[in-house]
Amino acid sequence: LDGTLFWEQMKKHSNGWDSIITAQKLPFNSVADFFDTFLRDSSPRSMSYFQSKVMGDSNVTLEAWTKNTAPEGDQSTEDSLSRVIEFEHATRWAVANVKRRQTYQTCGKHAIIQNFTNLQGIPQADAFFVEDMWLL
Repeated sequence: LDGTLFWEQMKKHSNGWDSIITAQKLPFNSVADFFDTFLRDSSPRSMSYFQSKVMGDSNVTLEAWTKNTAPEGDQSTEDSLSRVIEFEHATRWAVANVKRRQTYQTCGKHAIIQNFTNLQGIPQADAFFVEDMWLL
């Protein structure tokens, strides 16, 4: 699968920042293959590529993934990874400074990507945050 084509297809499901719910058949044998193709820090079609080349955002920075460990005695969750993504997104009215905390966790043969996004530079940005989740 061409990573560029994948991100372009995902963008077509939304209208700017509008909410989308979509079910896509991904041509990967495992969630590890998806992670290696799109989420690994060194991936040529990473989230940095998506934000800058597909979405047209600027000043995109991604922290390296860090490992989170489950609290002692908690066997209901496996270890997870987290990172912070920051970028500037131009709207018709202003440039939003975006900070997204992203967590990746595997659950057997599946994975969850959870994003918490905060904005600055737009009216009332301190009154809300955006949470989205990808289930793979």
